[in-house]
Amino acid sequence: MFAATNKYLTRVPCPYYPKCFRLRCLFSHEASVIAERENQEKELNKKIADENAKIKKNLILKRERKEALSGPPPTSNVETPREESPLLKKAKLANAMIDQQPSAITSEIKNNNNMKLHGNISLKFSSSSTILNDRIQNNVIKSIPRPVASSNHSGIQNFNLRQPPLLLTKVTDKLPRQIRQKAIDLFFKEFSRIYEPVLPASPSLAHEHALSQELAIYSKAHKATYQAMAGHALKRLKERTAALDINDTGIDGVWVKRVEKVTSVLLTNDLKPLLMSEIELIDHGFPIETAIEKEPSSPPPTSRQCERCSTEFTPSYPLNPKQLGACRFHHGNIYTKKTFGGKERYYSCCHSLTDTLGCTTAPHVFKIEDLSELHRIHPFRKLPSSTEVPNYLPIVGIDCEMSYTTNGLELTRLTVVSADGERLFDEVCKPLAPIVDLNTRYSGITQDMIDKAKFTFDQLHEEMKKHLSEDTIIVGHGLDNDLKTLRLIHKKVIDTTALFPHPKKLPYRFSLRLLADKLLQKTIQKGTNGHDSYEDAKTALEILEKIVSSGKNKLQEELLRLITY
Repeated sequence: MFAATNKYLTRVPCPYYPKCFRLRCLFSHEASVIAERENQEKELNKKIADENAKIKKNLILKRERKEALSGPPPTSNVETPREESPLLKKAKLANAMIDQQPSAITSEIKNNNNMKLHGNISLKFSSSSTILNDRIQNNVIKSIPRPVASSNHSGIQNFNLRQPPLLLTKVTDKLPRQIRQKAIDLFFKEFSRIYEPVLPASPSLAHEHALSQELAIYSKAHKATYQAMAGHALKRLKERTAALDINDTGIDGVWVKRVEKVTSVLLTNDLKPLLMSEIELIDHGFPIETAIEKEPSSPPPTSRQCERCSTEFTPSYPLNPKQLGACRFHHGNIYTKKTFGGKERYYSCCHSLTDTLGCTTAPHVFKIEDLSELHRIHPFRKLPSSTEVPNYLPIVGIDCEMSYTTNGLELTRLTVVSADGERLFDEVCKPLAPIVDLNTRYSGITQDMIDKAKFTFDQLHEEMKKHLSEDTIIVGHGLDNDLKTLRLIHKKVIDTTALFPHPKKLPYRFSLRLLADKLLQKTIQKGTNGHDSYEDAKTALEILEKIVSSGKNKLQEELLRLITY
């Protein structure tokens, strides 16, 4: 039995070729077999494309003939019989053949083992003529062609735009066709709903964007993450409303939601009661002028503690190959899972227990918390007075993205948002010291962005001084880290971590993602390429608007009621 099976499988190309390293793989790795299968697929794809083109041509000719022969509508109330479709005629002809000569058909099927009905659809032998009849009719009806696209989504035949396009894949593709086709079907369903108002003007738009969405995910994901990324994209598509016009279209990641300009309640209400007091600024670790020693008494330490794995190390640059992977850590959050014997804690990144070795390798990095040491590396400064900036903005939202350098965490992106949600300033900054780790998973900063950066650290401060003064109220989440990175001393601050303190007290804090979910019913930080500083700054302003509209105490009670520990 095994010999026969192996003999058969030697003509079947390996689905994992050329990445298969099994010593005794049952499938074939021969180039001739792979080429033969690819040629068969090309011929099949060509036949399907020719058939689709033929059907489309027949439909066009039929419509033109009908329009040419159409005359005045009939006066009688008797309805004229409709012409039967070729597929229905084929099914009826098959039924008549079975009724007249069932024995001949069944004997022929016995001899041939299976009978090809349409394209690549085959019918297994059954002794029951009734079951055979049903199968023939079902297979004939189900063989109605759909728009076809190749694995790179080119050459689609859009003759039936009410059905999702059919994806044709190759043997060497990294995912099965069924998984990718299911994603395309779901994307097409959502794009059809979103684009319903604009489809009459652009009938193929839902098809094109369903294919583009799937291809965008397929090109970024690998076999283990494809379904998760497709699920996240589908969830975001379901949250979108119907498009207003053709300019309100686009796949997930490209489309930008339209925001109508409305005067913010933050500009018409007194926000002084929500400002952080000096004691709160000190407790949360904000840079205070009195806490900074202009001339530190002790020299900087020679060794540092890695912020990821807590290992003591001596910083050096440039890094050798061993230092690039010296740190092993888990980048995911810890969650608790109930087991038979109680509760166990796992990491969300690899779903391993908390006492297991890290699943990610990177260089050792560190973060400086001491204000005097930060001041010695690059001095702190203040914003100009309101008299020097007559047109200063009364309130802004700020968020920074940081990367690890030989001087610890340094600024690599600054985003300033007005009270109306307008992006005033959003630029990438070149750090002062050599980069050790861009921290792309959280910052979203890439080396290409750094290479194209137009501003240095000092130039960013000069831009800030054009819009902000010492009387500007700065709003954000975890602003102590942002102001330390900006080397900025500022007292008029509203921090959402202070507005909604954690029941376990500092250093525990609610994340911005949790506050947005519970208070705004909004999902943020959902992408796979790092946080969006504009989204974070704008969300902090929206939370503050919610507080002004509903009341601080009421929202604090509601948050604690919604969260369970």
